[in-house]
Amino acid sequence: MPNSAVLNPFSHVFVEFMVKNEDKTKESAYSPKRELIWQGITAFRAEYIKDKQTKSLSSQASTADSLVFWSKSLMNSLLSLFYLMWSSVKTRVLPYLQWPSRWRDVFLERLEEHLDARGVSLAQGMLFGDLSGMPQELYQSFKVIGILHILSASSQNFSTFLGFFRTLTKPLWSYLSSLQYFLLSFAIILLYFSLVGDSASTTRAFLSLTLQFVSIHLFRRANSSLATLGLVATFMLLINPFYLQTLGFQFSFLASFGILFAHQFLEKDLSILPNPLFKALSLTTCAQFFLCPIFVFRFQELNYLSLFSNLLVLPLAEILTLLFLCLFIALFLFDNSVSQILITLISLLISQVIDILFLVIDFFEELPISPWTFPNNKELWTAFFVLLNLAVVIVIQVYKTKKYSKNKYRIFR
Repeated sequence: MPNSAVLNPFSHVFVEFMVKNEDKTKESAYSPKRELIWQGITAFRAEYIKDKQTKSLSSQASTADSLVFWSKSLMNSLLSLFYLMWSSVKTRVLPYLQWPSRWRDVFLERLEEHLDARGVSLAQGMLFGDLSGMPQELYQSFKVIGILHILSASSQNFSTFLGFFRTLTKPLWSYLSSLQYFLLSFAIILLYFSLVGDSASTTRAFLSLTLQFVSIHLFRRANSSLATLGLVATFMLLINPFYLQTLGFQFSFLASFGILFAHQFLEKDLSILPNPLFKALSLTTCAQFFLCPIFVFRFQELNYLSLFSNLLVLPLAEILTLLFLCLFIALFLFDNSVSQILITLISLLISQVIDILFLVIDFFEELPISPWTFPNNKELWTAFFVLLNLAVVIVIQVYKTKKYSKNKYRIFR
């Protein structure tokens, strides 16, 4: 066999070159110099990435600061613009919004020509909820027998005012759509709200009726009175948290809650109110029951005489309110001899009803019955009545839950 070296004289050179090149490659793969270079590159890369991240974070913080600054500037500009617009609108519209109060003052001035001081004071309180002209002895008499609430404008006054105008314009209402019906009803209660002012009780009544009209006439849904009451209370406290400290707010919402929760439970769920006398007594009792903590804490007394006095006083108060409204319309809409006869007739009726009202007041005031007083430990007694109210609410709620859960899947035929 021929020698490979003879056949390829350069083979030993190639083999030697490959061996040297292989040794050189292995040596360079584990070279300390190459390791140092690689470590330097890695350190430079890490420093570069860290620097980029730091710059990125600083730029993000700067961008966030800029956004916050411009957002605050935009918000302040919008608030300033809104304040300027509101001031301008208020300055222009305020003279036109004052005409209901002027109308009320003119009515009271004209009323003095036809009624005595008692009648004017009652009209001022029953129609407009204003007690500024009420004599102190008359105020004390109403307070003693627990009928002071008839001198404050409430939902009943709004409903009476609205029903009165609906009766006068009854042929017109049948041609109205739901939207037109809502707008006209809202305009009437807004007019009355402008006349009586924005006290806590009147604001509650106005907002409650407005939400009721929106629910029924615009959305065609059943209105939940308790939900509406809670929504109105939340809205009023968001506007002015100091409403919570006023007696008007406390009396108005607690009495309304008692009527809507407890009285409706007795009337609808238990059906134990067979005649109007028991209904009236239940209405007064439920309203007064949830006012007990306020009476004890504020006045240190409970007047149980009001449960019976309201049975006679409330119907007379409703009659007087209607007569005052009739006189209010007659004094402003008519100006002839026939209207003078009508005004005189209404004034005579008002005087007679007022005489009957004060006979009832004098009768209850002279009874040898004194209210329950709590001169000591009023905080403890207040806590007791609060717990009693909560217990009644829990019992009624548990009963209603059990009753309606049983009938939930029952088929009635």
